[in-house]
Amino acid sequence: MDKTTIKIPKWDNTKEMSVSEDVSFSKALSNYAKSLDILDTEYYIPELNKMAVFDKKSLNESIAGTVKRRGNLLNLAKLFTILPKIVKEMAFMEKEEYRHTSRKASRHILYMYQYLAAFQDDVYLYPVKITIEESQKNSRVYIVVTVGELELDKIKETLLIARVQSTNNVDESLSDGDVSSTYNIPQLVKFFNKKQSNILKNLPDEWLSAEQKAIKQKVFEDDKKKDLLILSSLFF
Repeated sequence: MDKTTIKIPKWDNTKEMSVSEDVSFSKALSNYAKSLDILDTEYYIPELNKMAVFDKKSLNESIAGTVKRRGNLLNLAKLFTILPKIVKEMAFMEKEEYRHTSRKASRHILYMYQYLAAFQDDVYLYPVKITIEESQKNSRVYIVVTVGELELDKIKETLLIARVQSTNNVDESLSDGDVSSTYNIPQLVKFFNKKQSNILKNLPDEWLSAEQKAIKQKVFEDDKKKDLLILSSLFF
């Protein structure tokens, strides 16, 4: 990873989404993203040395990815209120070769760049995985909010104790009432569990416990099984 600390902002509750019974939540979320004027926004990505865009396709993939992992779309709506801040503060984890090159519609995709991000409210911290797909055409930003929220009080209490015990390593930005807080990533990762498996798979082993390494290994094994199924379907 390119850095060991991450700044985690609070979502903007002055922009809370209203939901109508007349439309599906996914449709309401799509309309909400448009109202926030975040579609077709480009972000400079240092690892690619070029711009990546969050567009309609990015939005649809973000919604689908969150639903696939049984995530709460309301959390995705909260993230959208501060999307530029999230992208600015995200921490690069890993560059991966694209796994699904056998799919004709995806042959233009070259690599996947995986990032760790997060946001918070007054009670929970929400880990976020951001994927940048580098392609021969353009690059897009895809976002998945992981299923499991982490209780903020437990995180702050534990990290503050750890920092107080270490010499000159107290982070004052962890105090209550801040708009954002800065966390040590290796310490924060200790709170991740199988609900953050899609993030654990891209983190360095030296940061992980034995249990987290086992979760990471299972993700790789499951990915291999899925790839074999896709490959076999091409011949039958």
